Amino acid sequence: LASLNGEYAHAFQDLGRAPESVTLATRSAQEAARRHRARRGPLAHATLARAALIDHDIEAAAGAAMSTVELAATVRSSRSTEGVDDLRARLRDHDRSPAVAEFFELADTILPTSA
Repeated sequence: LASLNGEYAHAFQDLGRAPESVTLATRSAQEAARRHRARRGPLAHATLARAALIDHDIEAAAGAAMSTVELAATVRSSRSTEGVDDLRARLRDHDRSPAVAEFFELADTILPTSA
């Protein structure tokens, strides 16, 4: 169920429908935590961050991005690392925001770029 909700969240994100994406990504993250599906957690939080960016909520995006980094650091998953790298690229234009700067500091410390 965590994976299915995650896939639906991605589909709604691609359609630019942030509210539905947030709902399904939240369900995915909760189910992943409940079932101890470590890799699904960072993927769901990355989707939450991207959905917040669709809504132009930089603070929420940075918060979800930091959760993504923290969770991604606990697993060996190229998809999770790619998710963090994607968020770095998407948040780069907002690096003057203190929350985004905090995300970059955390990401650079805990999970250096894979490139």
